[in-house]
This record gives sequence, structure tokens and C-alpha cells, in this order.
Amino acid sequence: ELQRRKQGLRMLEAELTQRKYSLMTKLPEIEKAFATVKKLIEADGAAMSLDFEVSPHVYTVAKLEDVKTVNLWLGANVMVEYTLPEARDLLEGNLNTCRANLKTVDSDLDMIKESTATTEVSIA
Repeated sequence: ELQRRKQGLRMLEAELTQRKYSLMTKLPEIEKAFATVKKLIEADGAAMSLDFEVSPHVYTVAKLEDVKTVNLWLGANVMVEYTLPEARDLLEGNLNTCRANLKTVDSDLDMIKESTATTEVSIA
């Protein structure tokens, strides 16, 4: 029974590690989008140049003026147009949720590691 418990804890640890990796890859993307939207809001319609990623490691410069809306990629082949304040609020919420989920996963991983260690000691 202890071996089965240990195996279950290892599987749970692997799932949580994968979730942590997923959150850690999403976090920089959300932060970058949030920073860009904040810059657009601060520009308040004034002309500005902005570097943006066309594909991985390929960037170009866009000259923007009088920007009122942005299109955000939501995933699953869905892109939605938002006003700048709506986009800021959505991204800020996503950023807070992602950070909170990351803390929860870290806490859960610590608990799983302690349980695994306790189970291994019991087995020995």
C-alpha cells in the first residue's frame, strides 16, 4: 500500500510540475501584453513606435497613432478586440490569477515532496 501511495504522489508531483511549467511560460507573455497596453494607454493617442514580435526571435517596428483598441489572443484560435481599458483590466486580472496559481502550485509541490519523503521513510 505504501508503494502505491508513493507512486500516486510521484504522478501528482509530475502533473503539478507540468502545470508550473505551463504557468511559468504564460506569465512572461501576459506581462509583456500588459506592459504594451499600459504604454498605449499612457500615449493617449499620440504617435509612437513599438517593437513587436512577428514570430519567435523576429521583431519589427510599428508606428502607431490614435490607438483605441487592441486584439488579444485568447487561445484556441480565438482573438478578441478590446478597448484599451478593457484590455488592461482583463490582462491585470489574468496576471494576478497566474501569479496566484503559481504560488498555489509551489505550495502544493512542497506538500507533495514532504508527503513523498514521509512515505519513503515509512517504506524503509
